Amino acid sequence: MRYFSIDRTVEMIQTLHDEYGINTFVVEDDLFTVRRDRTVELCKTLRELNIPNFELQVPNALSINTLNEEVVDELCRTGMEVVNLAIESGSEYVQRHIIEKNVDLEKAKEIVKLFRDRNVITRCFFILGSPKETKEQMLESVDYARELGADWCTFNPVLPLVGTKGYQQFLDLGYIEDDPVFWSESAFGRRMFDTEEIGGEELTDLTYRANLDVNFVN
Repeated sequence: MRYFSIDRTVEMIQTLHDEYGINTFVVEDDLFTVRRDRTVELCKTLRELNIPNFELQVPNALSINTLNEEVVDELCRTGMEVVNLAIESGSEYVQRHIIEKNVDLEKAKEIVKLFRDRNVITRCFFILGSPKETKEQMLESVDYARELGADWCTFNPVLPLVGTKGYQQFLDLGYIEDDPVFWSESAFGRRMFDTEEIGGEELTDLTYRANLDVNFVN
């Protein structure tokens, strides 16, 4: 993994502001905070630029396991008004043995509280329907999200993307076909095939109802 230097990053941001008046910067990086020392240094340096109404966004979501209170404070001080957090599953078993994200679910609750205590709108991402994930484990995620205390939680069915481990697993299990027809039928937010654990339409409905349950009813 190769990083731009802090100086180069800051120079690009300053140039974008000076030449085009840009003050909102969107970081398309799944692991923006993986090096905490670099994140802290970058945030401090960005604040020294004195760009009016500076805002920092990370739409791909931050990794829970890379965050602590110091990093949260630095991000909030550097114009982060909305934060996205990648939790993916509220099931300990799924975290350890299926998606292998190993998100610390108790720590996730603490991180959500840290951001909310600083008046940052906090959104959490969940994915349901990984290979061999049971319906009961999916419902664990919904229960967990209900108690999480975030401002918003999004639920989506796992979408097998070509080249990913999940795609190969679904292929090996015989649930999908490795051809352009399947690729063209895939749609974000919808499950286009059935598995032994749950039907495609049922999973799509489950994610829809989870949204209503967590974000509106509760």
